[in-house]
Amino acid sequence: MKIKRLVPFALLALAGSQVSAAVVSNYQSGDIFLGVRVSGGTGQASSYLVDLGADTKFTNATGTFTLTSLGNLGADLQSLYGANWSSRADLSIGIFGALGSGPAATLYASRQRLSLEVASEPWPLLNSSGRSGTLSQINSVRNAYNGKNSTSNSPFAITQSNDSSSASYNFQVATPGVLDFGGSSQWDSIEAIGTSGITNTALDFYKISPSAVTSPGYFTINDSGALTFTVVPEPASLLLLAFAGALVGSIRLRRPTTAA
Repeated sequence: MKIKRLVPFALLALAGSQVSAAVVSNYQSGDIFLGVRVSGGTGQASSYLVDLGADTKFTNATGTFTLTSLGNLGADLQSLYGANWSSRADLSIGIFGALGSGPAATLYASRQRLSLEVASEPWPLLNSSGRSGTLSQINSVRNAYNGKNSTSNSPFAITQSNDSSSASYNFQVATPGVLDFGGSSQWDSIEAIGTSGITNTALDFYKISPSAVTSPGYFTINDSGALTFTVVPEPASLLLLAFAGALVGSIRLRRPTTAA
């Protein structure tokens, strides 16, 4: 009798453990992803992927902001890569995504800034074949994200085993002698490498449309795992600001002094 009474409770416990494992929502076209990996040591077998949300969150941004609704990414990173994850010289982060399909697709890829103050060289404009080939590789990783269990600290994050399939983020960005997301991309590396600690790096965010390459801003990450996006004014905006500053200076120079 005691055994019979225990069986229902055991089944309930099992059901509860199954329910607690949440599945991430499928990505939407235009969603931007963060990828994190290390080249050795603790966590070298796994990469960390986070869906940051729609591209418009960044392309339409009007000011600098920190992504606060992703969960506790720092706790995940510490669990995967150790308490010293933010200071590890072998830890890398990258940003990627795509909007649309086929030759008309718009691609998104990051590139490490030369310093926190100096922007990187923009990625080249791609022809229709280049965009299609790169999109195919991005889709392999994005599709593998769908249906996976989220981490315990973020409903938008998953861990992914590093293997040699095209669905592996690590395979796409860390295969020796191969450009990131295939030879069509012309991207030698979309990652920032934490040689002096990942918190001392920044990633320019590039939008590669069929007709232009632009950068609305750049990403940084702090030692708590929080991502900040800093808006960079377009060249036309910079010229306007410079003109406005010169105009104000001219007005001040011309302002008559008042006799004492």
